[in-house]
Amino acid sequence: MVAQMKFRLTVAGEEHPLEVLQRDGDQLRLSWHDTHFDVRILERGPSMLLLVDGSPLQVHAVDGRASCGGHEGALVDERDGGTKGRSHGATGRHVIAAPMPGRVVSVHCTVGQWVSANQPILVLEAMKMENELTAPCDGTIERILVGEGAAVEAGSTVVELVAGPAPEGEDR
Repeated sequence: MVAQMKFRLTVAGEEHPLEVLQRDGDQLRLSWHDTHFDVRILERGPSMLLLVDGSPLQVHAVDGRASCGGHEGALVDERDGGTKGRSHGATGRHVIAAPMPGRVVSVHCTVGQWVSANQPILVLEAMKMENELTAPCDGTIERILVGEGAAVEAGSTVVELVAGPAPEGEDR
């Protein structure tokens, strides 16, 4: 049995504490804003199926990003001092992947464009819902692998960016 793991989920600029109070295999006890939930993991992978207090919930998680029910955010593991998933001060190449199969509705960036963390990158339609994918960190768009109308599979790379500060004279 594993106990007490702390995470910080940032959605639309607001931070939310998330704690794993207990874990025993695929059974979890979570605390979200001081409300406790019993969770069972039914399917694992980039697309997970959870049973939360008896109700099914599909969650997509890739590279420190999580999406669920049309909401997307950054998930940071507090146990490592908050360095994993941190959006500012990140380094290296980052991949933005489709959290679910769908169709690209619009692309909001161009190759060579500098973007800030959480800036909308593209909109993906899945199951008649539009899901906005955002930049995981500050950086420059290196490659765009899809265009409007493209069909994408869950986990497929749609955009690559290289983390870094804004170029001189670029507004944040």
